[in-house]
Amino acid sequence: MMTTATRTARQIAPHTEEAERGALGAALQDRQAAATLNESLRPSDCFHSKNAEIHAAIETVLSCGGHANLVTVPNILQERGQLQEIGGGYLAALVDETPAPSHHLDYIGIVKRKALARRTPVQGETLPAGLVLVPLGKGCALLLTATEFARGLWRGKWWRRREALRRRGEAG
Repeated sequence: MMTTATRTARQIAPHTEEAERGALGAALQDRQAAATLNESLRPSDCFHSKNAEIHAAIETVLSCGGHANLVTVPNILQERGQLQEIGGGYLAALVDETPAPSHHLDYIGIVKRKALARRTPVQGETLPAGLVLVPLGKGCALLLTATEFARGLWRGKWWRRREALRRRGEAG
């Protein structure tokens, strides 16, 4: 049974604001980064509500065939009545503070892992819908979305690691 303190700790962690900001900043600068963000993450994967709202605005711009940038995204946020709360300066800072937009895959990967970790059940909790747990042996497992599992993405290095453990007699 989870205590209130345990639930509270799970609600606030894990997350990395820097990775969220880096992914969004890259998406505002680079069309490919925006497309990858849109394909890989959902707004709910962002821990901070400001970042989730910006992500949703980027999704809207892309779904209309536009380019996500410092003109189109603030326009969507303004239409939704969210721009004043978020602040135009915050959007500009996302772009200015992004170390390297070309590293957007790294930022998106971190955000995705943190989001999955927030949804990963602890002992006694059930697995959220849409997630698959692939056992690797020795108490290790890989948590994937159903789409990743269906695409066979779990077979790469993780599968090779499991097979190596199995050959050594360590796999469960």
